[in-house]
Amino acid sequence: MIITDERIKKCIHEVLLLSLFKSFCEKNETKEAKQRLRNIYSHSGNHLETTKNLIINELHEEISEDDDTKRMYTMIIAFLNKSNYRKTIPDSVKIALLKRQNNRCAICGKEIDIHAHADHSVPFKYVGDELKDNYQMLCTSCNLKKNASIDFQIRFLLKSVK
Repeated sequence: MIITDERIKKCIHEVLLLSLFKSFCEKNETKEAKQRLRNIYSHSGNHLETTKNLIINELHEEISEDDDTKRMYTMIIAFLNKSNYRKTIPDSVKIALLKRQNNRCAICGKEIDIHAHADHSVPFKYVGDELKDNYQMLCTSCNLKKNASIDFQIRFLLKSVK
């Protein structure tokens, strides 16, 4: 697998955003906190501005990119609506993912087939099956090592760059 500076930058950016999201989830994991957030969003005229303000007020961090704010909002809504039951991922979705990934593990690049693991890019623990396009196919080794980690991919890349 060829590891480019661009891929490393993209992974670092993704990990930073997901780290913020993880902190937000951990701070708001109680039923009361989730209900408070639902109330805030239900009374909000601008969900993206509300998302920015929540991140500033609760995490003392700022999101500057509009795309990042939209993604954070989408993940927060998924977090608030998360079901504890996993959906079965149909073979047709797995085949489409394999095609998109050129039959390669999304993390290490090893060749894989339909028997590989369908994984949640943003861990199920945080968003359940609520996000569209949140699946990736991983080899057994990467899936078992990743578990519910949000930074496994960047750790793998940095280890590979040595």
